Formats: sequence, structure tokens, C-alpha cells
Amino acid sequence: MVEESLNAIITDIQDDVADGLNNDVKLGTTVTMEEIIALVRDFYAVHVTSSFQSPEGPPALWREEIAFQYLISTEAEKEQEDLQRDLAQAQKNAAQELADFEAQYSKDRIEQSERLKMQRKELQEEKKETFDKRSAVVEESVKDLESRKLDKEAYLREIDRKAEAALKRWKSNF
Repeated sequence: MVEESLNAIITDIQDDVADGLNNDVKLGTTVTMEEIIALVRDFYAVHVTSSFQSPEGPPALWREEIAFQYLISTEAEKEQEDLQRDLAQAQKNAAQELADFEAQYSKDRIEQSERLKMQRKELQEEKKETFDKRSAVVEESVKDLESRKLDKEAYLREIDRKAEAALKRWKSNF
């Protein structure tokens, strides 16, 4: 009889929830089905009266309280599942964003490294070109100075020769 009454209460609770009764219930503490059954058993153990022996089961007000608690627990469990699902999705999104960021960062670092290598190479080429130009200018200057030196030596020899010729003429005149 008690088992039948419990089954009737559970069926009533499930029907009430399925029928959408108590839609205005706010979420509260979570009550599991085992706690509801334990509550019903405790109630039966303490308050066994002739009214509970009737085929109608426990009073309607008490059934509504059980339905209310069951609805609260069901809604809380759904809310918890939703929160867990949202958390898992947020973690998945965060992990994906981190992976994307790391991939982009790595790609950017490689590109930056390549740009620096190209800049160094260009700078080395510019330095070489500048060195080659300066070397060419220096070589021309050296050649110019050498030719001037040769010209100067030839000029000095010419002066020496003319001076010796003038000295010989002067000596020959005296």
C-alpha cells in the first residue's frame, strides 16, 4: 500500500511537471528524487492515519509541495547542465582562441624574422656597394696622385736638367 502510494505520488509529480503546473516556480535548492522518496517515507512513518489509507493517497496540498520540490530540483539540474555545457563551450572557445593567437603569433614572428633577414641582406649589399664605390674613388685618387707624382718627378727632373744646363752655361761664360 505504501509502495503504491509512493508510486502514485511520483506519478502525480511527473504529471504535474509534464502538464506545466507551477510554471511560476523560481529555482531554489536542489532536491533529488531519492530525497523526495525519503521525505515521503518519513512522512508516512510519522503520520500514518486513516486519511492516508484512502485510495486517493496523500492530501492534494502535500502532493503539490512534493511536485513543487521536484520541479525545483528538475529545473536546478537543467540549469546546472546548461551552465556546465556553457562552461565547456567557453573553455573550448578560449582554447581555440589561444591556439589561433599562438599560431598567428608564431606566423608573425617568422614573417618578422624573414623581414629582418632581408633587411640585413639589403644592408650588407648597400655596404658592399658603398665600399666598392669608395674603393674605386680611392683607387682613382691613388692613380691620380701617382700620375701627379710621376708628373712632378718629370717636372723636377726637367727643372734639374734646365738648372744644370743653366749652371753649365753660366760656368762656361766665366
